Amino acid sequence: STVCIGASITLKDTVSGGVWSIINSNATITDSVVTGINAGTDTVLFTVTNSCGTAAAIKKITIYPYPFVDTITGPSTVCTSATITLANSVAGGVWNKTNANATVATTGIVKGVTAGLDTIKYTVTTNGCASVAAKTISVISLTAGIITSPATLCMGKFLILKDSVTGGVWSSTHNFSTLTDSIVTAVALGSDTVTYTVTSMCGSVSVTKKITMNPQPNAGTITGTATLGVGDTVVLKSTVTGGAWGVTNNNALVSVTGTVGGLKEGADSVYYIVTNSCGQDTTLFPVSILSAIKPGTITDVRVYPSPNNGTFQYNVVSKIDEAVTMVLSNSVYQLIGVFFTITNTPASKTLDNLANGVYYLSAVSKQGWYTVKFVIAR
Repeated sequence: STVCIGASITLKDTVSGGVWSIINSNATITDSVVTGINAGTDTVLFTVTNSCGTAAAIKKITIYPYPFVDTITGPSTVCTSATITLANSVAGGVWNKTNANATVATTGIVKGVTAGLDTIKYTVTTNGCASVAAKTISVISLTAGIITSPATLCMGKFLILKDSVTGGVWSSTHNFSTLTDSIVTAVALGSDTVTYTVTSMCGSVSVTKKITMNPQPNAGTITGTATLGVGDTVVLKSTVTGGAWGVTNNNALVSVTGTVGGLKEGADSVYYIVTNSCGQDTTLFPVSILSAIKPGTITDVRVYPSPNNGTFQYNVVSKIDEAVTMVLSNSVYQLIGVFFTITNTPASKTLDNLANGVYYLSAVSKQGWYTVKFVIAR
C-alpha cells in the first residue's frame, strides 16, 4: 500500500484478465507495476469486463518522499588504531561501513584498522524510504615497510635502495659508503647502516638495514721457479690465500698446494683463481718444461678397461725394472692422488669417490715421465 518516490511496487489480483489503471498523477502504473511520482495518495483500479457487465477492485496507494539526509561532516583521514568522529545534522540515522579497513560505532566514531580506503555511510529511513550519505575515509598506517635492497655491495659499485612503501627519506652512517638520494656507493671495506624514515600525520617511523662493502677478488701475484724439467717439480706460491690452482694445457700438472710437475717438454701457464661474492680474478704464471736430463726409460702406461667404473688395472712398461710413482690428476691436470707400483707388474686400483669423467695417470721414475688418459663412466 506504500511506495517511495522513484521506487516501484508490483500489485496482484485474485482474478485474471482485468485492466490496471490509476486515478491521478501521483503515481504511474504499467501493467501491475506502480511507480511513485509525487508525495501523496493515489488510487489503483483493476477492472474486469464480461457479458454480465463491468466490476472494479480498488486499492489506495500512499506515495512517500525520501527523507532528507545531510552531508557527513568530519575528517577524511584516520591513522590505524586511532579514531575520528563523523556527524550528520539529521538525527535518527544508522552508521555503517563498506569493508574492513575501519570500524564505525553507532555514535559515528570511526577507528582505523588497516591501511587503505573505506566508505562510511549514514542512512536515514522514514516510512520505509531510505536516504544514504557516504564519505570516503583514508586509513593511514604508520609503517616504514621493509628495505628490499641487497645487504652486500662490491667495492667501487653502487646499488639503488628500495623499500616496500613509498614516500620515505633515506639516510646513512656514511663511514664506508656515500649516499646520494637512494644510491649507495661503496668507497671502503666495512659496513654502514642505512635508515628509511616515513613521516605522515600519524608521526614518524624508521627501518634500518646493514650494508656490507665487500672487496673485489684479487688473485695476487705468483712467485717461484718458471723452468723445470720433465719429471721434475717446483713449488709456486701466491701472495694471497684461498684460491685454486690450475694449468692451461697438458704440458704440466699442478697440485692444490701449488706444486707443479713437468709432464712433457714445452710451454704451459699455471693459473691461480680467487673467487668471492663480487666475482672472480685470475693471475697467470708462464712455465717452461725442458726435456729430461736422462733418457726416459718408461715407454708405455696401460689402463684397462677404459672406460671403466672406477675399478681398473694399470701396467707400466719400462726398459728397466725400476720403482715407479703413479700420479693421478683430473681433466685440468690438478693432482688427485699418488700411489706406487713396480714396473711390468699389473696392479689394480679402485676409485669409489671420483665422478665420471676424463682422468690422467702418470708414471714417474728417476729416469722419466709418461702419462696416459682414461675415462671413468659408471
